[in-house]
Amino acid sequence: MSRNPEPFDGYIGKIKKEIVDSIDKIAERQTRIHRANFESMPQPQRASYCQALRNQNFTHKEIEEICGKSQSTVNRLLNK
Repeated sequence: MSRNPEPFDGYIGKIKKEIVDSIDKIAERQTRIHRANFESMPQPQRASYCQALRNQNFTHKEIEEICGKSQSTVNRLLNK
């Protein structure tokens, strides 16, 4: 027995795509905000910020992505 398509099936797919696109845009914007905040911090505060992220169980890779800095920079800041 074949299933007749519901009248809203096409709309549901479109709505799902729009939600995913919106979430991606929010995440991208938040990343830019985090990086701008990090860049505006004085050097001693950058180390504290990275350590605070680490204390919240962010991985080194996640901290690199949040700050927009390389692994070596993040390691240096975490080891201050």
